[in-house]
Amino acid sequence: MGDSLLIARGADANAQNDRYGNALCGASLQGHRETVRMLLDAGANVNAQSKLYAPILRGPSSFGDEEMVRMLLDAGADINEGAVTSRTALQEAASLGHENVVRLLIARGADLDERGTWYGTALQEARRRGHSQMAQVLLEMEPDLISFKVMVEYKTALIVEHQMLL
Repeated sequence: MGDSLLIARGADANAQNDRYGNALCGASLQGHRETVRMLLDAGANVNAQSKLYAPILRGPSSFGDEEMVRMLLDAGADINEGAVTSRTALQEAASLGHENVVRLLIARGADLDERGTWYGTALQEARRRGHSQMAQVLLEMEPDLISFKVMVEYKTALIVEHQMLL
């Protein structure tokens, strides 16, 4: 109620702060669906950046919030945004084992080969964080979309891991 009153009285849906970016970034990070819908309807920038979870899809992806990710994608959120600053929503979801979000992002066209500045691909992130089941899901979903180089790196990591156990 209070949020809609502020918008009705002319509050800027794209006003920024240092931590959360615009209100849409903060509301989506906290899972406030009604507020997100109201802000989107008021013209909030779905691709605004925040310092805490840039890009906007990264926060909901890290929490496995498939409904919020879907809502933001439907509103035009850039599915592959984030590789320049940190990591993409797909890398985030894969690194935390959120299969439902990973499947949604891939179905909507997320780039499996995308690399972040500090992190590797979604597959490499899943393996690095110990989510071998997630890595298997990524391989099974669209193996032809994953580059040969990534496959070689993944198999090399498995060989090294196996040798360390011997």
